[in-house]
Amino acid sequence: MALIDLPAELISHIFTYLRDEDVFSARLSSRTLDKASFDYFGRHFFRKKGFMITTPSLTVLEEIANHKELSKFVQHVWINPDCFTLTDFRYEWSEDGGRSQNDGGDDPEDADSFTDAQTAAAVNRELPQKTNEQIEAYLECTADYMEVLNDNYDGRPTPLEARLTTAFAKLPNLTTIGMRRSENHSPYGWSALQKSVGSDPRQLGPLLPVPSPNLSPSSTLFIALLSAVAQTGVQIRRLYTDVIELDNMNSGQFPRSKLKAACSSMLYLELNIIRGLLEPTLKPTNLTPRLLDDPSNSEFGENLVTLLKSMPNLKEIGLQTLRARSLGHSSIDAINPEKSYPYIAFNRLATEAPLPHLTRIKLEKITTTSFTLQTFLQPCAQRLTSLKLRDISLQSTPSSPGPWRELFDFLLAHCPRLEYILFYHLMHDAGGVSFVEAEPEARNGETADEGEEYVVGQAVFEKYSHITLEVKGREAVREKLEEVRERHWYHRPLFSYAMDEELWHTDTSDEEW
Repeated sequence: MALIDLPAELISHIFTYLRDEDVFSARLSSRTLDKASFDYFGRHFFRKKGFMITTPSLTVLEEIANHKELSKFVQHVWINPDCFTLTDFRYEWSEDGGRSQNDGGDDPEDADSFTDAQTAAAVNRELPQKTNEQIEAYLECTADYMEVLNDNYDGRPTPLEARLTTAFAKLPNLTTIGMRRSENHSPYGWSALQKSVGSDPRQLGPLLPVPSPNLSPSSTLFIALLSAVAQTGVQIRRLYTDVIELDNMNSGQFPRSKLKAACSSMLYLELNIIRGLLEPTLKPTNLTPRLLDDPSNSEFGENLVTLLKSMPNLKEIGLQTLRARSLGHSSIDAINPEKSYPYIAFNRLATEAPLPHLTRIKLEKITTTSFTLQTFLQPCAQRLTSLKLRDISLQSTPSSPGPWRELFDFLLAHCPRLEYILFYHLMHDAGGVSFVEAEPEARNGETADEGEEYVVGQAVFEKYSHITLEVKGREAVREKLEEVRERHWYHRPLFSYAMDEELWHTDTSDEEW
């Protein structure tokens, strides 16, 4: 019996065993095979699709949305917010074509004042192996990227927002949207750009250390995503972001009227926020990014609270806070931690936006107190099943000299359903926390300074397991918490190991709630 004579459902099942390239070849060989395998083809290749902020890539998104059959398979759309970040030399070269001498202290010349010829010359000097065709392709791509992303602050939708709105309106089963920026993910069009330019557009350079009058591309993308969802009425269940300057968004960029329409159906949120380094614009409008320069820091966390209040049924949250781009990824302000952006923003979230339906929580790079963290956990404590904490610093207070013990006590007393914990590189106001059986001894004759309550000597921290605690199973979690409540130790700053990101970042897009 020939393959095409088999029942359609059997042909479809056979296709699940083929390599991707064989699937393509087989579908092209026969209309019968094409039709019988279409359901598998759509689910396998179009359920989750990534795109770039370029006209060719977004055109493909629109074409998929306009396809009568393929549009039904799309459930998850993610977008890479960057394009050739590593090779955008407009930020690295002075206007006369020579390399700028600033190292992040002084602002570079305005990138918009560069001519195409000057930019091309800079690229050519930095990458002498590039051909004229490759440089031309690079300039054409980056110009298109900026045009699609552009926000003139005139109240009209950006080209990106308009195109996303058009596409989302025609994707009936879309439930997940987000951002991904790494070489591990492949948005549509990246390989074609790599071939034409000779560089990978997904490669990332360092975060720009200088103020800007505009929001970052990821922040502009976030605004476009929420606006598109609000205008189309799509019921989104999951949203995840790259680093965004959430609290720098003004009312025109972060309209409260759209939040209910965009976010009321949200069940999963992964949010990475930062206090942006912005410079004043000469013509401020209600759409100009706001500066968080209030001496009282009263605006820290305002938009964060507003966003979370618009998600009344949220079941899972991942939250990371950073102070500012130029300050790296440290979560601790050694001088005045209580005045830092992570500290104030999280305190407002804990006290002003209770999240009673959370079952899984993931927190990263947050400076707070044990009391505030317990306040955040209290509304959902009876439902909580999973808790991940990484690079969290609990500050001591006169009434709370052992902040982590107080948290372990709280988890034991109030979280009966907790069945998974992952604690990594926990910190206190003067250093780090370890999990070893016995209290480590000082080495080389070291002694603690007068008034110090933490252990000196770092020799025992040569193992990843000493600063990591991962436990699965309800009974196992309870037993381990009872153990580490008595056996965790405070130290000076401890070495931080590289963590397997797949352990930390889990893709929940396939899960049913």
